[in-house]
Amino acid sequence: MYVRYIGDSCVSLTNGKLYEVMSIEKDWYRIVDDTGEDYLFYPENFETVSANKKDIILLGQYEELAPGMGFPSMRDFLQVAPYEGQNSIVDYLNSGHIHMVTATTFTDVFTGERVKRELVYMDDGVYSWSSKLPYYVAKYNLRLPAAFETHVLSQKQGFIKTLSQHMGEQVTIIAHDHRTYSGKLSLCFLSEQDFYEESIVLRLGETHYIEFYEKDIYRIYVQQ
Repeated sequence: MYVRYIGDSCVSLTNGKLYEVMSIEKDWYRIVDDTGEDYLFYPENFETVSANKKDIILLGQYEELAPGMGFPSMRDFLQVAPYEGQNSIVDYLNSGHIHMVTATTFTDVFTGERVKRELVYMDDGVYSWSSKLPYYVAKYNLRLPAAFETHVLSQKQGFIKTLSQHMGEQVTIIAHDHRTYSGKLSLCFLSEQDFYEESIVLRLGETHYIEFYEKDIYRIYVQQ
């Protein structure tokens, strides 16, 4: 069973993130949290997303990746230029829950070159994909099904809106360059027209502030 955490973000759990329930013990969920360890968690802090892996939608069904299966060609979904929200989609695909690791890499179907990247299989409790998918989205501007893109980007929008509830609280932000920043959440800018440009401001001292756009943030923890 897959569940979404609906409590406040902390070191072990992230608001809005999907987790797999390994077992239910005395009505508590045993879950592998963000630290990589499994613990028991109170179920009222989660909402059920999918009861069975059979319900998960498989992404990446293209003729080039599965020849002879009657799938459409990936070429039909490639864009000439990067598109809005693309980086957020790539980040989301790269941060999925890994449920299978192989001991091999894979080949670029367009160039024939070996990609120096381990082939792994991931999911988020609703969709499932391999590490090939973020590679093609990033390199060839591959567009994915509209339902999936909405699924990803609506979560990103909710992420910033959730932070607005923690104004004035201490938070820790991990940026995509792996730098860590801790300070008081001062402002959240919410744009109704283009939520990809929403940003937050972190106060690091009396006169030192730093602004983060959504695309800059890898993970954020609200300190308890």
